Amino acid sequence: MGALPDNALAGILRLLPPRSLAVSRCVCKAWLAIIDARALLLPHLLPHSIRGIFLNYVDYHRPHHFTRPSSTSPLFPKVVDGMLDFLPVETIEGVCDCWWVLDHCNGLLLCDFPRIMRRDLCVCNPATRRWTLLPHQNTLVINY
Repeated sequence: MGALPDNALAGILRLLPPRSLAVSRCVCKAWLAIIDARALLLPHLLPHSIRGIFLNYVDYHRPHHFTRPSSTSPLFPKVVDGMLDFLPVETIEGVCDCWWVLDHCNGLLLCDFPRIMRRDLCVCNPATRRWTLLPHQNTLVINY
């Protein structure tokens, strides 16, 4: 590879998609130096960047918490509430009146509202505050 000038190699590497470019950094130290020195792999070009972290302390009786970069940043202008207070609740004596986060995927949360004879399952997006109840099962759902 010594015969190919650095500028020519950088031009070729620049044409790669971000994921392939990131993998190319592992080929050799010379490629790593070229990619990093010319800032070919910019953070805003990488897919699946983290916009925030949602923590759900289920067994510790602590509140839900959503953390993210500063809302003064133009990339993250919207505040996301981790309390899920936009989901409907029914207060029934002796029954939990809150949603439990069971699982998550790509920013969506699978939530459970435990009841005496059934469970309500809901998929919600805390960023948009949109949600939908899943169809009820005929039998008591023990696991999801």
